[in-house]
Amino acid sequence: MPYTLMERKEISEARGWLNQYWGRPTQPLYYRARTVEEAISLLDEYREEGKIIAGGIDLLGLMKSKVLSPKALVNIKSIEGWIISLRKAFMGKGLAG
Repeated sequence: MPYTLMERKEISEARGWLNQYWGRPTQPLYYRARTVEEAISLLDEYREEGKIIAGGIDLLGLMKSKVLSPKALVNIKSIEGWIISLRKAFMGKGLAG
């Protein structure tokens, strides 16, 4: 059942209050990176507040149990050859061994 305009406004206000209280979004921002460069740019922007999701079962479990509360999720599954591409990119930045 869709929310009414008043309910949507109340939900938006509640999220705003929670964002101020917790100092971060109640739901992380979600990005679907289309290129390795876009993924790295987003991860650079959010630093430790951004997390990669490429299936996400482990990450989502940690979020549900409130072990992790990232500000942003960067989905890399739509990047063709993402494992090899990201590894090469991170090695070039000195971020992977």
